Amino acid sequence: MEILCHLCNMYTEKELLELERFFNSVKLPQEVEVIKAQKVTDVPKFIKNHLSCARANIGKNTFSAFYERLIMLKELLQNQ
Repeated sequence: MEILCHLCNMYTEKELLELERFFNSVKLPQEVEVIKAQKVTDVPKFIKNHLSCARANIGKNTFSAFYERLIMLKELLQNQ
């Protein structure tokens, strides 16, 4: 079951809580380029809005991009 969820980019409330804890534990830049041509100018607001939208749409694959952008931001911050 977990493999199927991973393949369709599904996520759980637990995964969102882990992301939230991570973002609360690191120093956030004011702005960052998550991917080429996608610059975030207010990182804290980006995180808040993306967590909110992802949380409101758990189980709906259409909204998995919000979760995936949070993962990309986390990886970017970890590799700085």
